[in-house]
Order: sequence, then C-alpha cells, then structure tokens
Amino acid sequence: MAVMPAALAQRSESVPRVGDFKREELARRACTPDGCDCTGIAPGLFCGDGVLGCKVGDVYQCSTDGHSTCNFGPRKSCQQCNQLQC
Repeated sequence: MAVMPAALAQRSESVPRVGDFKREELARRACTPDGCDCTGIAPGLFCGDGVLGCKVGDVYQCSTDGHSTCNFGPRKSCQQCNQLQC
C-alpha cells in the first residue's frame, strides 16, 4: 500500500460532479491552467486549499489524468467554507 502525503490526506471531501448542480447554478467560465496539481483528487470540481499550487478560494476542475486542472476563478462557497456547497 502506498503512503499518502499528509497534504493529500487532508483532501478527503467528497467531490461533487458537474451533474450534481442545477444548470442555472453554473456559469460558463474559461479554463485557465495555473499550475495547480490535483494529485489524489478524483476528476471533477474541487476548491483550492493552498496545497500543490492551488489557490485558496478558487474552484478547479481536475482532469481525468489526475494532475491537470482548470482554474475557474473565485467561488463564494470555496472562500466561505472551502467546499463547493456550504
């Protein structure tokens, strides 16, 4: 069994999928890669937590390769409770 670094172990929140949100709650945003690495996170949306180059308060999408992300910018819930929904 592989040992998981402590920073990645903290990312144990369940990751909602895009389909979990109502269409009217989502606003289209451009994908902006910024060096955030989503190692250890399932593909989908997550809030940046200041680890592995991810900005606190921004919402990211982790790609299926398990490393590449798109930064969609600040999100109120990520800033308030570091979750996609508070």
